[in-house]
Amino acid sequence: MSKNRKPKKKTAPNQNGGYKQFLRDMRQMLSFAGLDKNFEKMNSRDKRKMYERNIGIRNPVAANEYVSSKELKLITGKMKAYYRSRVFEFKDEKLSTYHAMLLYSYTEIRHMEVKRLEADDNHPDVLTYKNLADKTFQTFFTRFIISYFRLLTQMSNPDQKYFSVNIHAAPVIKFTKRLDLVSEIYGVPARKHMFVLNGHKRPAFRLGKPTAATPVEWISLDASVLGKAYSGTLPQLEVYIQSHALRRLRERVDLLDQDAINYALWENTHTIARLEHYKRYLLLPFKVLDVKIGYLVANVVQNRVLFRTFLFITHNCTPEGDRLRNITGLEKDDMTYWRIDRLSTFVKLDEEKYPDLIRLFDEAGLGNLMQLKEKDFDIDSLQEANLNGLAEYLKRGQSSPEVEAGLFQ
Repeated sequence: MSKNRKPKKKTAPNQNGGYKQFLRDMRQMLSFAGLDKNFEKMNSRDKRKMYERNIGIRNPVAANEYVSSKELKLITGKMKAYYRSRVFEFKDEKLSTYHAMLLYSYTEIRHMEVKRLEADDNHPDVLTYKNLADKTFQTFFTRFIISYFRLLTQMSNPDQKYFSVNIHAAPVIKFTKRLDLVSEIYGVPARKHMFVLNGHKRPAFRLGKPTAATPVEWISLDASVLGKAYSGTLPQLEVYIQSHALRRLRERVDLLDQDAINYALWENTHTIARLEHYKRYLLLPFKVLDVKIGYLVANVVQNRVLFRTFLFITHNCTPEGDRLRNITGLEKDDMTYWRIDRLSTFVKLDEEKYPDLIRLFDEAGLGNLMQLKEKDFDIDSLQEANLNGLAEYLKRGQSSPEVEAGLFQ
């Protein structure tokens, strides 16, 4: 081989590949919306501008030392999958967060195009597209935050750590004016407290919830919810869950893995507006897929609300469990022997084989449990069933207007 032979030049990557894929994706999305004819009429300059101004999503970064590289890698991979997952309804189609971003890019450039043609900010067509651009951005941003809430609520474990996210805009590049979103992930260690109960020290953990504005929001309960169970002077009480309660929850809601249990805990405790007073206890109904399956049992201890255990709905000391006992004569040991103190038994129960048993469950107020048959209990199924609920939660202020305002500065 000749020593003077020049090395071959590397072939430059196709710079238009991303743009062509963008156009294909845009046509598909606009076809869903019935706007594809308008898109074909747009000139190439505006189409290119649409591509250059679409919102960029940067990989999340750790905001403090409590987020490991392994956790950050997991968050990055899951968020990429959620970004493309078609999970929310639009007309007769299901769209993804990515589709919502494309729709925003389209409406924003259409607004600029119409404004250029009409040269009047108050022209009806200009105002229409400005309103559409604002609404489609709101849809995109809400869905983007929902994806983070889905992920961080399943990762936040009361006896280990909580996660939260702070989303803000990266510095805008002068020539492209493209908006890039940066997501900073916070990890917050569990807050442990030792309670003295019947002369024994018992560990418990402060309940919290992820947010999009602060590292974590710790849950407190308005004293008025406690009624006669609290005679102190504090307007709000911190809320804790005993390690025993977490262990019983994992045992009795046995079809849910740890991610699903973490999410279910958030879903049932992030807003506690009512507790049931029953016998000597305070009961918080615990629901999965909107079906009550049991109760978190609380007492007021040392000016704190402490969830001491989790009782499946068939258990003694629950209204339904006591009714079932009175109807059938079943004792506590019978519940354990027949394994009707856990979720899997009811989901797998053959209704045709045991019609009398089903009738007794109905009579005791347990009939709703049969709605859980044939349901999927993986974390994605649980959360996708409650996407509207997550959206409503964000609308109540958790999406942080300050964050949204900062994106346009």
